[in-house]
Amino acid sequence: MLFYDSNLVDNELLCKQCEAEPKLLPCGKTICSLCETSIQVNDNKYESLVCKEKHEMPKNGLPNNELAIKILSIMPTNVSRGRSFDLLKKSLDDLKKKVISLNLVFERSSDFVKEHCMDLKNDVH
Repeated sequence: MLFYDSNLVDNELLCKQCEAEPKLLPCGKTICSLCETSIQVNDNKYESLVCKEKHEMPKNGLPNNELAIKILSIMPTNVSRGRSFDLLKKSLDDLKKKVISLNLVFERSSDFVKEHCMDLKNDVH
């Protein structure tokens, strides 16, 4: 089963500045297509915004980070978060139902106590 915090995944796979289409740097980090166009290129070399190393710019630009694109396209609702998460969610849902039920009992009890007090009051008068 797969479990992940989507914020942590986004943080690793998206550009730290723009969060546009992910491009793969030679160092394995990701920047976006918008930042790729702003990289200073001198003699076909650029300085990575992430690792600060100088790299050669490929003729067709940086490649798309296809894995990052695929991972980012997965909707968190389609990902199993694991048995422990599922059990915890079920327990919380059951607890929520019990709290609702207890609130109803409390409301009914309160009404019963009010009625009983009114009856006692009427009996005293």
